Amino acid sequence: MIDRTNVDPKQRENFLKIASEHSGPAHAGCLLVEPKLCMARVGARTDHETNPKPFVVNLMKGRLRAPT
Repeated sequence: MIDRTNVDPKQRENFLKIASEHSGPAHAGCLLVEPKLCMARVGARTDHETNPKPFVVNLMKGRLRAPT
């Protein structure tokens, strides 16, 4: 299992390749959370290794291409 935020097909491509090379299945999940709630959650996180800022939510939202 790989827990990543890959917002577009190009970003997911490498992980699909790895799964294919190892004859493993590849599945994607897309959690759709309202941006306002997501920003509140991000803003409240103090123990995350990268300590993202709420504005990152808007950046990612604008780039998101849900898996098909």
